[in-house]
Amino acid sequence: MGTPSTYELCVLQVAFLSLPHFKFIEHQEAFNLNNTAQWPWFYLRKKQLFLFFQDATHLVTKWRNRLLSSTAQLIVGQQSITIQHVADIIENSNYTKLDHGLNRSDLNPKDRQNYNSCVKLASDNVLSILLDGADTYGTYVYLRLLQMIILAYVEKRTRIEERLQSAWCIVFVCRMSWLQNKQSKSTTASTTTKTNAKSKCFFTKTAYLSVELNAHTLLYIVLLVKQKQLPREALNVYLFNSQSCESMFRNARSLSGTYSTMVNFTAVDFLRRSQKISLLNSIKCNQVSQQDDDNILSFPIHHKHNRNNNLPSLENLDDMDQLNVEKIISNTFNQAIELTAN
Repeated sequence: MGTPSTYELCVLQVAFLSLPHFKFIEHQEAFNLNNTAQWPWFYLRKKQLFLFFQDATHLVTKWRNRLLSSTAQLIVGQQSITIQHVADIIENSNYTKLDHGLNRSDLNPKDRQNYNSCVKLASDNVLSILLDGADTYGTYVYLRLLQMIILAYVEKRTRIEERLQSAWCIVFVCRMSWLQNKQSKSTTASTTTKTNAKSKCFFTKTAYLSVELNAHTLLYIVLLVKQKQLPREALNVYLFNSQSCESMFRNARSLSGTYSTMVNFTAVDFLRRSQKISLLNSIKCNQVSQQDDDNILSFPIHHKHNRNNNLPSLENLDDMDQLNVEKIISNTFNQAIELTAN
């Protein structure tokens, strides 16, 4: 999903709007939720046949690229957002790289897919420096939202409660800022002023739709798991990205023979190879979880892959029945108000 028109089509299909010629909700395999009628902040219909996720890695880099834009003058509330605040931290002699972990290359606007720089910009050390700085609160809020996107959709070990809090805090902050921006445009009649107000919005329409789409889909999946319509493993949303699909496809292609010149295969071949990959991953998973057992069959693992052996457990999914969604969202709304109040 790369263009705004594609996002809008997905949003329509997910059922933010009705499509009279496509009766998705009447399909016999459609999911059906309960107890969402009293949630005015939740826009999805109870019945859904398709669920969509915007690739979180691309959303993170898109958020960073907006900050690095040389033409946009971003604000949140009355606070300005600028990459110069981060550049000042790097150039400040009072801070060393040990304090913030940043390089000048992390601020290169031409490197648009640099995910590692996004993680650095949203680190706790950088946020702490910005929070203590003068007139840097707007940039702090922007990078704090970037950190929430990473926590909600990319980090493997984030608890479900924290995923919901992070995802919906971003949504509420964007909605509040959108309303403020709309009010400022309605009070001015000048076309130039309206254009400037639009350019100062700290998120693009595409990014906003992605944030709304992901938050609604995440909550929808959580509710399906609570109602026993989906297994707990469905909450591993960090796997819902194009990188996992590309990795699976590369692994499937690598199963060709050493002397084979065939690089393409049919859908049946892909499914057959995927089953082999699943079996190999199962063996690897069992080997990692039973390292202290001397009776298991052990395979050598490359030293570069040893650091990835600690697979996320499902222990943070055991309390799904006690998860109070309404309380979490209420606290998140208050957090969003506090974040934008200054």
